[in-house]
Amino acid sequence: MATFDPENNKDRFLRSLGTRQAGERNETVNDGTDYMSVVNEATYTVVSGASIAADTTTVISSSPAILYGYIVTTVIGGSVSIAIQDASTTIVSIPDGTAADTYQSYTQGIRFETSLNVNPNAASTGEIIVLWRLI
Repeated sequence: MATFDPENNKDRFLRSLGTRQAGERNETVNDGTDYMSVVNEATYTVVSGASIAADTTTVISSSPAILYGYIVTTVIGGSVSIAIQDASTTIVSIPDGTAADTYQSYTQGIRFETSLNVNPNAASTGEIIVLWRLI
């Protein structure tokens, strides 16, 4: 798992998102300017600490979607993993103790056939940004 350092990479990450044209790719790096970093290619959804603390499943998309990655903005706590699910099937787990500013990229994307949901599984703390798009 690569660590996303907002102090050193955030400006470059956001600047690269704003300056890329459709079809431009930078597959030689894994710092936020890789395949998913094309303008209008990914949607960003924040799964708030309040919904995680309340153990509320967040429906990111009720239609088929592609997951490009996530950024943990607040450490995951509560001795359980947060599940990113296709309907009720866990596809990706974000482990307890995952540090803030952790960036996980899925360069080619992970296809979710039914829906894209985030289930906190009774985690007590955490906040994540999910990078995704509809199919």
